[in-house]
Amino acid sequence: MATRIQTVETEVRARLDALTRAYETRDAEGFLAAFATTEAVMVYGTGLDEKREGIGAIRKQIERDWAQSEAAAMRLGWTRITVRGDVAWVAADLDLTFTVAGERGGAPGRATFVLVREDGTWKIEHFHCSAPALAQDAGSSF
Repeated sequence: MATRIQTVETEVRARLDALTRAYETRDAEGFLAAFATTEAVMVYGTGLDEKREGIGAIRKQIERDWAQSEAAAMRLGWTRITVRGDVAWVAADLDLTFTVAGERGGAPGRATFVLVREDGTWKIEHFHCSAPALAQDAGSSF
């Protein structure tokens, strides 16, 4: 028998899987459906100008991503989910892959998500994606 925490973690993972699947298949409506409808919804990307507040701005960001690539995907690796009441937060490693101007590429990434209960389901209110400093030596802080 699954505990409440296990059930919530499964629901949160399902929401994140839906988000990443929609991103890879370029399903804008599916991607945006993963987000809360609150005014606080936002996404931080890796680019200096990638701070998107509101669902309309998030739509413009994914449209820009897709316009500048032939393919793009993000897959979650190691993931930690913490739940307190109607709020869940997630830290995850990402494997980012993309094809730009016919060239395939990829990079490691990191993500944090804050999800809230909205109409009985988990929705993303905050998503932050970053790239680790690959030039930084292991054991070094700078």
